[in-house]
Amino acid sequence: DGTQLRDFITLEDVCRATAHLLNTESESGIYNLGSGNSTSIWEMAKRVQQRAELYLQKNISLSRKQPPETTQTDQLTISIARLLNTG
Repeated sequence: DGTQLRDFITLEDVCRATAHLLNTESESGIYNLGSGNSTSIWEMAKRVQQRAELYLQKNISLSRKQPPETTQTDQLTISIARLLNTG
């Protein structure tokens, strides 16, 4: 229904973070990549729709299953602190 939360990150930022880690004396291991903000899939779909409409100069419709009235979306928190600590 689109209420699920994700921490979206641009491909450009993934490439920048990868290059940064390859070119620093950082510890090896696992680093979380993210924006530090969570957004629902529905909200991201609406953002993409708006950009596509501007670019294509035509209306684009979105549809989804309506979420249940009692939907409770858990918070999504991904720590990117380890990456930020590398500079």
